[in-house]
Amino acid sequence: MKHGQTPRQSWIEVFGGTAIGFLLSLLAQAFIMPWYGFTTSLEQDLGIVLFFTGISILRGYAVRRFFNWLFRA
Repeated sequence: MKHGQTPRQSWIEVFGGTAIGFLLSLLAQAFIMPWYGFTTSLEQDLGIVLFFTGISILRGYAVRRFFNWLFRA
């Protein structure tokens, strides 16, 4: 029996979870930035969230692949 995920399955899982995080981050940023005295447009908010989302996707994929490699039977 095959264990772990294929690289494709890892990407799909990471993108799905990150999509939810993206939406939550975008909403949170719209409320948090003004508390700290920053006025940002929706375009700026999207740019910031997209940047950090990209980092999150790469990190999630790398960690998952590392642990699949580490615990491969």
